[in-house]
Amino acid sequence: MRSLINNYAIEGSDNGTPNGHFYLTHDSVDDVSREVVKTHLGLDSERASAYVLSNGPALFRHHDVNNDGFLESTEVP
Repeated sequence: MRSLINNYAIEGSDNGTPNGHFYLTHDSVDDVSREVVKTHLGLDSERASAYVLSNGPALFRHHDVNNDGFLESTEVP
């Protein structure tokens, strides 16, 4: 979780003050997914990108049930 927050998440704010809630955008979820696919499935960068491109959008829509365009870092599977 620490790596996810430190490397990919954006911290939310209330009136310009950081609020301690961390979010992932569609692009950052794609970046995380590529890293996971490369390390866990052993795919090279090109194949990992193709895998994420073909599966990522549907998975993001599935988890972004409110259609916010972001996910809380604690909700990312």
